[in-house]
Amino acid sequence: MTVYANKPAFNVREKLKELDKPSGIAGEAMLRAETPQEQFNLIGAGRRNKIINGSMLIWQRGTVQPTSTNNSYHCVDRWAPYSSGRTQYQRSNDVPDGFAYALTTSGTPTGEYIISHGIELPGAGRAGEFYVGQKFTVSYYAKSTVAGDRLMDWMAFRVGQTSSSSQVEAKVNDSNQYHSLSTGWKRYSRTYTITGTPGSTNICLTLAIRNHWDNPIAEGNISITGVQLEIGSTVTPFEHRLYGEELADCQRYFVRFDGNTEHVGHNYSGGSIDINVALPVYMRATPSLVCEDVQNNANTASVYSTAYNNNIPAAISAGRTRGNQTMIRMTGTLSPAGAANDCVQVQFNDLQFNAEL
Repeated sequence: MTVYANKPAFNVREKLKELDKPSGIAGEAMLRAETPQEQFNLIGAGRRNKIINGSMLIWQRGTVQPTSTNNSYHCVDRWAPYSSGRTQYQRSNDVPDGFAYALTTSGTPTGEYIISHGIELPGAGRAGEFYVGQKFTVSYYAKSTVAGDRLMDWMAFRVGQTSSSSQVEAKVNDSNQYHSLSTGWKRYSRTYTITGTPGSTNICLTLAIRNHWDNPIAEGNISITGVQLEIGSTVTPFEHRLYGEELADCQRYFVRFDGNTEHVGHNYSGGSIDINVALPVYMRATPSLVCEDVQNNANTASVYSTAYNNNIPAAISAGRTRGNQTMIRMTGTLSPAGAANDCVQVQFNDLQFNAEL
């Protein structure tokens, strides 16, 4: 028996035209992606931005960096600003659409500007995603009060975010690779290729956004926000994170209990007080401690109990951390000394734990 099958006729020319449909900007980006991982990043699967607090959202230490505290953490979390002219950095509400805050300089510019951010490596000397040949794209929103000020990106593997000791440059510097700023917010981006391998003691990849080498003195005050570093050669929209998520990421490196906090401790040996403090997250390493008692005396605590009934500061002598619990031991002269294992109340006006890179 013969079986006949009929298939409707179609116009080949029309079918070929369908293949020429516009793909749009997103489609073009997918087509330009060089690897499946880059396509994965483009569709927003997982985290793209390797920068913590790139939106300048978290400011645990305060909103103004004193001019005497250069190249250290004193305002916006995870960023260490520097200025050779002692220019002040502070938080600004003048921002591009979609952002809450920006980092800006103020005063009369007299030197170079540098803001640095450390990306933690998976281990000392371990490049992880930042291996030789890897492409990555840096982008940010920036402006200056004087058009023509230049910003450039510089990257190195380091033993600490702001330490140049034993550093290995992560990419080749090109004197022509800079962004010329305007007086209005604009997004700038550039793609780089990793050319260096971290040394055995390097624990982070430092991104430094700074004045251009050839013109190290800015003419105006510079503002920046929305910093993003992503794997691949395509710049994508800035990845906003929830406030709580961004805060938790920052607290891996720094935790502050601001304002009067009370803790229950015990008299360890008639002159030493132990208290356990629950940290909100596991910190990167055993933190250093900065504190004030209720009378604003530095590195002291106020101790009370029914036996003492007084406010005697006691100096912080040591501390240790297990997971998200840290023990603080205070050694000082209590009056009266009290008995071992007496329950005491300890108060701080400010309590800071620091485990920055």
